[in-house]
Amino acid sequence: CVLGFGSHIDPAGCIASVLADFPRGDKKMQPPVVVSVTGTETDPQNYAAQIACLRDAGAEVCLSNAAAVRKAMQLAGL
Repeated sequence: CVLGFGSHIDPAGCIASVLADFPRGDKKMQPPVVVSVTGTETDPQNYAAQIACLRDAGAEVCLSNAAAVRKAMQLAGL
């Protein structure tokens, strides 16, 4: 999820709207979603709010792209 000038005004909100369409209830039916947010507190999208939005939508937010890849590999059993 990339923040900053030139990025969508609410990229996390767009991702959250897609996650809202995922099946609810049985955790086995819900695909894991791992993301990282690239940005700063001074970006127009509000870094902390974007992270909160993604977490509220059920995504696991990692602190870096590398951490997100490691987590995704772990979830995939690699």
